Amino acid sequence: MQAVLTAPMGRALGLDERLDAAGTLRPGGQARFTLTVVNQAAVAANEVVVADEPPPPLRYVPGSMRRNGVLVRDVDSQIPLAQGPAKTGLNLGTIPPRTTITLQYLARASSAVRMVSSLPLQGRISSRENVVPEQANAREPVTLSRLEEQLRGIPGVVAADGLSFVDLPASSLHAGGVTIKDPVRVFAFEPQYQQH
Repeated sequence: MQAVLTAPMGRALGLDERLDAAGTLRPGGQARFTLTVVNQAAVAANEVVVADEPPPPLRYVPGSMRRNGVLVRDVDSQIPLAQGPAKTGLNLGTIPPRTTITLQYLARASSAVRMVSSLPLQGRISSRENVVPEQANAREPVTLSRLEEQLRGIPGVVAADGLSFVDLPASSLHAGGVTIKDPVRVFAFEPQYQQH
């Protein structure tokens, strides 16, 4: 049996979104959205784009967008996190390793909201390393060691061993003055993998 996990290089980049308002909102009441971008990796994340807009019946309060407390100008009176017809997000550029960026904005209720906590959060994040947008507050991916543990717990399973591989592009591997011109797949496993 084989179970496959994929781990894009941008996986250490995360987005947490919180709606700072409790209970109900009357028409005209305001709520604060806080989005926290964290790059936990040892390398920079490039062309990081965060997209978001308040869910109805909330509407963005013009001029309320902040990045680490500093005003971010609106684009044509639109929220910087959903600009233009395509609702393009805000490009934060390169985020250095082990760096956190906080984005905040206000939204006003155009009609009553019975339970603020029931409103769907819509934040998404992408980067050059991981171009497929990921939802805010996404669950941590299953690690290889956790998957092995889960598989060992299945009745009748005698062993579960991890095998990892990475694909290197052509001409990226050099040894002893020689460059391997073809793509190379490098495998890594522990001794018990061979034994089983």
